[in-house]
Amino acid sequence: MKRLTARKDPKYKIDVKEIQERGLEECSYHPTITKMPKFKPKQMPKSYTNAISRIKKSADERKSRREEEEKVIAEAGVRLEKLRKMKPNPPSFLSRSSESKKKRDVLIYIDVSVSAGK
Repeated sequence: MKRLTARKDPKYKIDVKEIQERGLEECSYHPTITKMPKFKPKQMPKSYTNAISRIKKSADERKSRREEEEKVIAEAGVRLEKLRKMKPNPPSFLSRSSESKKKRDVLIYIDVSVSAGK
């Protein structure tokens, strides 16, 4: 069988197109795709309803937990915004220190005598 290449034969491209067209015309394969029937058992397995209810219950709990967390986050954001809007309030001990520096009246005088000794 002689192999044709584009360099040797200028009709190479035409021959390839003809071959491809013939191949498509001759193709008669058409697959038939059917849907798979759904499996429905005659009898449900033991504790099937219990398992399904447990799964649904856990999904509901997860959903409610997420909603609660979102509420808490939203409330925290609101509180944070309120705190940012407030003026800064310094601690109370700073204001007391200025009062303690003021001279107060003397309550008691005590005399102490220190002598040389042991």
